[in-house]
Amino acid sequence: MTSKKVSSSRSVPSLVALILKTAGVVITLAALLDMFILPLPYQFLDRSWQISFVTAWVERGIVPLVGIVLFLIGFAVEGGLEKEKKSLWQDPRFWAYVLASLLGPCVGAKPPHPLVHNLFMNAVFTVGC
Repeated sequence: MTSKKVSSSRSVPSLVALILKTAGVVITLAALLDMFILPLPYQFLDRSWQISFVTAWVERGIVPLVGIVLFLIGFAVEGGLEKEKKSLWQDPRFWAYVLASLLGPCVGAKPPHPLVHNLFMNAVFTVGC
């Protein structure tokens, strides 16, 4: 009696890479959707709403960045399995880096002092981060 080895259509590293990339995309999209639905109804002229909006944005800002990290780790695990070369605009890693560079400055740590916090709030709504 010989035992047959069950061969799967995917190798373990490619399955792990697929799971990491999928989890990263789902976490990133869910967090961004949450960050834009949370402040409804938008009241741009109300100062207390602005403060609560920026506070919520800063508090939740790390979640999409974690999703982007999972997405990029999925590509790293996949490694050299994908040999075809894509142009820069077609590579999903490029768009992940663009999104991370846009989210990074807007979701930084809270300023420690109230005076610095007020300056931060004025700068955010002046520049439109």
